[in-house]
This record gives sequence, structure tokens and C-alpha cells, in this order.
Amino acid sequence: MNPEPLAASAGEWGATPGRVARSLFFHFTVWTCTVLLGTLCIFGSIFFPKRAVVQLGALWSWLILKAAGVRLEVRGLEHLSRGCEVLAGNHASNFDIYALLLALRPWYFRFVVKKELRYIPVFGWALWASGFPFVDRGSSPKALKVMEKLRARMRRTAMKVVLFPEGTRNRDLGLRRFKKGAVVLALDLGVPLVPFVVNGARRVQARHKFLVRPGTVRLTFLEPIPTEGLTYQAREKLLSTLRERIYERLDDDEK
Repeated sequence: MNPEPLAASAGEWGATPGRVARSLFFHFTVWTCTVLLGTLCIFGSIFFPKRAVVQLGALWSWLILKAAGVRLEVRGLEHLSRGCEVLAGNHASNFDIYALLLALRPWYFRFVVKKELRYIPVFGWALWASGFPFVDRGSSPKALKVMEKLRARMRRTAMKVVLFPEGTRNRDLGLRRFKKGAVVLALDLGVPLVPFVVNGARRVQARHKFLVRPGTVRLTFLEPIPTEGLTYQAREKLLSTLRERIYERLDDDEK
């Protein structure tokens, strides 16, 4: 498959009337669905299990993808087991989130979320009500405490956890320096580390950009990296392996 280049012509990326209209409809859909489905999620968590309530996130993502004119392709689902795993991949756009929420709906999973998102009205409250763990990136003791609780929860429930080792959305091509959290979590639990790669999301909407561009987002889950029996001393090699596997599967114009 030859993806369309990121360095597109002005006509392709310019603010044409059609693209502006699509973008306005997209943002209207995002905010409307967030308010309606987020409110349902908050109140639904009082009466229904969190595993059921979080499925509203899949509906939220599906509606947003449709509004943006985005087709989602998911590959490599056979690499996901029914058990506990740590999923780690690249992060360049909000569309990474939409793709993962929709693709992972058959599994019990949660994202590790930065603490600042908790205070966003409705959206952050819905994440809290759904049981997403919040990490304070500015406080190591608090972050360690959250991760300790997360490890216990994963052991108890066989939950999958999704992390973005880059730490935040990458505004540049290629990959940012990876943080060790995903690798350390997998090592502590002795569970597989599953790399995933998102291609096309940046072409649909780059970080901090208002306009969206219809297209295809491809989410690929790669072969798991085993960690059972390995010690903490293996973390650097595992981190390097994780980053290399993800980088290799990026589209040429994303590298």
C-alpha cells in the first residue's frame, strides 16, 4: 500500500469550503457525542458494571470516525490473547485513541491517562467513572502509587493496559524518545508486551490542528514480546526492541 504523502500540495491540505464544512461537522460531533455519551457513562457507572459502561467509548469513537469520513483498518488481532497484556504504540493524533477504543471493544482494557484530563468537564469525569487510571507525570511518588494499584488490578482481573511510550502526541515525524513505563509494567507482571502501530492518523488530523481530512487509519497489532522470566535488567533491551518494531512498521512518510 502506498499512502498519500504528508507533504501534500496546498490544494489537498488547504482550507477548501468542503474541508472546512467537514471539519466543523466533525468538531460538532465530537463535542455533542462527548456530552451525551459522557453523561450516560457517568450515570450508567452507578447502576452498571464499568466493563459494560466503557463500551459507550466504542460508540463514541465510531460516530467520530464516521463524522470525519475515516475508514478504520485493524490488523493483527490474532496477536491479542484473552489474558493480561501491556499494549504500547506510537501516538501522533487523537485518532489513535478513537481507533484503539473501537478495535479493543471485545477485550477488557484501560488506557493509562495523564492526570490533567480528569478535570475536563464530562470527558474527564467519564474517564474517571469508567475506571481509567490517572497518572501524575509531575510526581514520581504519586505515579508509582497509581502503577502499584494498577498492577494489582491487572493481576486480579486479567485486564489489558494501553500506554503510549512517547508520553504525549508527537508533532514530528518518526518517534520521540520512549519512556520505560510500559516495559517496566510488563516486566513486573511477567506478561507479554504487545507493540501496536497506527498509520494514517496524522494525515487525518495532526496535533493541535482544527481541520480534518477524510482517509484511512490503519491500526496494526504486532507479535507480542515475551517478558516472563526476565528481570528488570532487561528493560533497556526490551525498550529498544519495542521502539524498533514500531518504527519498522511506520509508513515511509511517517518515519
